[in-house]
Amino acid sequence: MVPAPEILKRVDDKGNGGMVVDSGTTFTMLPESFYNAVVTEFDKRVGRVNKRASEVETK
Repeated sequence: MVPAPEILKRVDDKGNGGMVVDSGTTFTMLPESFYNAVVTEFDKRVGRVNKRASEVETK
């Protein structure tokens, strides 16, 4: 489990905050430290089954 920043856990009365995880979205916009934690956890769980396409990730 990756602990999310409080701003991503709730939507305020003005509609700010919250988070949607959508694997079909082209871009991911999350705070960098949280994004890195998600990537690390994802790799731990999925990396045992699938290899990363590191050669295309930077393109």
